[in-house]
Amino acid sequence: MNWPHRLFTGEIGDAEIKLLRIFRTVADCGGFSAAEVELGASKSAISKQMSDLEIRLGMRLCNRGRSGFSLTPEGERAYAATSQLLASLEIFRSQINDTMAGLTGTLYIGLVDTIVTKSDSALHRAISAYCGKHKDVGIRIISGSSAEISRAVQEMRIHVGVTVLESEHPDISAVTLFEEVSQLYCGAKHPLWPMADSDIQVADLSGRAFVRHGYSEAERSYVDRMNMSLKAISHVTEGVLFLILSGSYLGFLPTHFAEIWQQRGEIRPILTSDVAKKTRLSVIANRKILKNALIGSFLDEIARH
Repeated sequence: MNWPHRLFTGEIGDAEIKLLRIFRTVADCGGFSAAEVELGASKSAISKQMSDLEIRLGMRLCNRGRSGFSLTPEGERAYAATSQLLASLEIFRSQINDTMAGLTGTLYIGLVDTIVTKSDSALHRAISAYCGKHKDVGIRIISGSSAEISRAVQEMRIHVGVTVLESEHPDISAVTLFEEVSQLYCGAKHPLWPMADSDIQVADLSGRAFVRHGYSEAERSYVDRMNMSLKAISHVTEGVLFLILSGSYLGFLPTHFAEIWQQRGEIRPILTSDVAKKTRLSVIANRKILKNALIGSFLDEIARH
């Protein structure tokens, strides 16, 4: 059956904006099932909402079924227009907030997956102070890889990101939050595990399978220098840890993140005096919306703490 066609009237209200947000989330997640957790809704409910949006717009936005999820050409254009619309709404909200005595709305913060184990981070203190001062502002936390967080800030899908910024971007403002130290770890099932720390030499790394963080050029350099074999890549630290625990891979982990598993006797750092890397984590925001009072007030708290 051909998809019914009708002209879009151009009227956009709260209901349409809600559906457009759902559409963008589904597209970002790559399908209905993947979007269930993000949206807090069942696959059938999401499917119904997408169908409602398609009927309102008079076009098919995505293909779904046994062949998998994909955007149609119309869906690709609608996605771009949706991103532009939601960014414009954010700028509008920023301007309105500036005229109000107190802040309202929701602050969207993106975090890399290891930040939670950094117990002495200024981020905790900044959020506590921010929420204490602005009780009408809600907080929405989104977790992702460094690349995902950076891209979401660039596209103004979140207000603030805490991430590893590997390269500068003209649209991104960055403030260093802290510098973390990572060591090279092996798991209890790894062939190097029974060896005493003093017996392990750099030469013992030659040919060993290594898992690299996808964003880290420093780790790529270590692979070459130590003649290790790059066998796996993960864009999240939990994935690196998982492969280290398997006993088949060596990999870098932030020391504060690895501490729990080290105390359990499941992993340990090796060559601690010879092999280590430092990574700078930054608080980033899009320069286009820095004047947003929600963002500016939060960045002020980061600076104070």
